[in-house]
Amino acid sequence: MNGLGLYKNGTLFHGPCFQGITQILNINREQLTLQCISPIVSEKNRGQFVIQSINPYSADALFQSMLVWVREFENSASLPLEFQK
Repeated sequence: MNGLGLYKNGTLFHGPCFQGITQILNINREQLTLQCISPIVSEKNRGQFVIQSINPYSADALFQSMLVWVREFENSASLPLEFQK
């Protein structure tokens, strides 16, 4: 599935600066593999999300992946509060 569809169909709600998922490569109950890009966000548009040692725009794709999985297998929406490695 094309990642843009996730932002258009309501699975994901993120605006252009946080739309990093470009493709679902694999999804099953045990694994989700996504193709992502790091959106280019001008310094003027970054606001409180300053890029330092971690790029918050790229990192947010990790949390978005949890939303994709929950929608696919639970037909539900979710906002992840934490994750464990």
